[in-house]
Amino acid sequence: MRINEFITEEEKGWWDSFKSGLGKIMNNNPDEELYQWINDNLQKKGTQWIYRNVNKQFPNRYVRSDIDKALNVIMGRN
Repeated sequence: MRINEFITEEEKGWWDSFKSGLGKIMNNNPDEELYQWINDNLQKKGTQWIYRNVNKQFPNRYVRSDIDKALNVIMGRN
């Protein structure tokens, strides 16, 4: 049995739950909170308001390039 066959065969059982748990630990994405905040405020207040107020909501946590990336993802440009 090849390793690929073993992995695909075992994905239905404990391996799948192990990968899911490991993924949750490794992908605890702090940017998800930023994405939700931008998504909630984008239509109401606009991008310039977001640039001015992101440090009030998340003090010294994000730089302008992080905000640009989040805006591009939310607006569907990427």
